[in-house]
Amino acid sequence: MSSIHGHMILEMLLDDQRKFTKESLKQEIAKRFGEDAIFHACTADNMKFDDLYTFLINRGKILEQNGILKTSRSVICDNE
Repeated sequence: MSSIHGHMILEMLLDDQRKFTKESLKQEIAKRFGEDAIFHACTADNMKFDDLYTFLINRGKILEQNGILKTSRSVICDNE
């Protein structure tokens, strides 16, 4: 199984017209990539969804406001 870059998840938050909560994002990722998807980022790898979520929250890449997740194109670095 190949690893999915966290940028793809940030892009989902930006491009999808739905308002995601943590749980609905987790469900959508499971639908798109499978329950056992593995993720990486520019400075971390081999993460499950909960690890990636914590990673992105801690780095300010995802903000949670009233349970709704938000991000900005400006927080997505150019590395793949």
